[in-house]
This record gives sequence, C-alpha cells and structure tokens, in this order.
Amino acid sequence: MRDEYGDELIIFGEKRNESEADDEGYHRVECAYGHFRRILSRPEDADVDNISAKFRNGVLRVEIPRRKDSARSPERRIDINR
Repeated sequence: MRDEYGDELIIFGEKRNESEADDEGYHRVECAYGHFRRILSRPEDADVDNISAKFRNGVLRVEIPRRKDSARSPERRIDINR
C-alpha cells in the first residue's frame, strides 16, 4: 500500500465495547464492535524512518518528527476575497 498511499499515514483498527449489568432480576450483556480507518496527510518534511506511536489508556499518540535537512516553504500571506 505504500505506493498508493505514499504521502499519507493510515491508521486502522477495531473498537470493542462490552458491558454487563444485573438490574432487578435481569442480566444484560451488550457487545458492540466495529472497524475503523483514518487516512491522514503526512507533512512533506516528515522523517518517515522515525515515526513512532504509543497507545495508553485508550489514546493513540502518533509522533511524526520532521527532517532537519529539508527547506520549508516560506510563509506567505493569502488574501481572502469577500
């Protein structure tokens, strides 16, 4: 998939939620799950070899360091027409 999505970061996984409850003589079990996929644009100066990800307490943190040797585009002002 790298050729097709070369400039993008793809995050995919599965969400699961299971719960049980005992209420007034009833025992209830609910299960919900589903797959997800997110496609995010990667910065042009991303250091692809050093991208890292951590998953803790239900939160995914992705760190994309930037290469120091690449020249960034200069900032520019864009006028908004009304």
